[in-house]
Amino acid sequence: MSPSSEGMRDRAPEEFIVDFRTSKGEFSVVFTRDWASHGVDRVFNLVRNGFFDKGGGYERGARFYRVLKNWVCQFGVSPDPEISAVYDYRNDVDGAILPDDAVVASNERGTVSFSAAYSEKEMAVNRTTELYINYLNNSRLDAHGFAPVGRVASGLEVVDAFYDLYGEMVDACSLHPEKNNTCHGVNETLLYSQGEAYLEREFPRLDFILSASIRGEEGYGDNVGWALASIPFLACALAVCACASFVAYRKKRHRDRPQVQMVKYENVGDEEDEDNQLFH
Repeated sequence: MSPSSEGMRDRAPEEFIVDFRTSKGEFSVVFTRDWASHGVDRVFNLVRNGFFDKGGGYERGARFYRVLKNWVCQFGVSPDPEISAVYDYRNDVDGAILPDDAVVASNERGTVSFSAAYSEKEMAVNRTTELYINYLNNSRLDAHGFAPVGRVASGLEVVDAFYDLYGEMVDACSLHPEKNNTCHGVNETLLYSQGEAYLEREFPRLDFILSASIRGEEGYGDNVGWALASIPFLACALAVCACASFVAYRKKRHRDRPQVQMVKYENVGDEEDEDNQLFH
């Protein structure tokens, strides 16, 4: 809810993998910071803060709301309209709009880029949270400033299987008439203002994300996450060691006890009764 806060401005690792669990199965994306540092940092912080996940009273996470097999698969609008309002570039919330990234990689099949509005010069501007996966080689987008941030590393067949029969978004049909797509899809204004309620009512067959997680995140930063996750296991290990030590001690004491008593008995004098009491 606060894109300018410290919790949304952490620097991403140079490379990391995000595992997406969806209604059709799992796919994974490798994000590379050298490709587009501002965009990759945003993805890293969105995932860590559960932006794409189901939760907060919603049974589904972010939907794949624009699926055109001859073009792209688009996602990245929250099911919660209150969150979407923060990242609607038209509201210009502090920190929501990303600085532009230079295009380093190309929009080839399987690459992931930020969706964006077009400037008067037909350049990508006002990136916030919407991402798309290229179904085809769409390298002509490179010249318009659409900078890839990652590439699908596994599960591209899952992405290929997302439901696509609703067609192009109704308010984007004029953007690519050469594609000859049917235009019975999502209205982006309603998507932002009503969220999941709108999609479930009008487009229930759209696939969706269940969870998105950074693989091996405990290896990054100061390892706090790893340390916290390890506490129960360390405690269990210490308890086992303590129990084993105690049992070994009792066995040794039991073995040594007759010898100690024999020594005492050999030196028994007038204090025999007192010594026996001590050793029992």
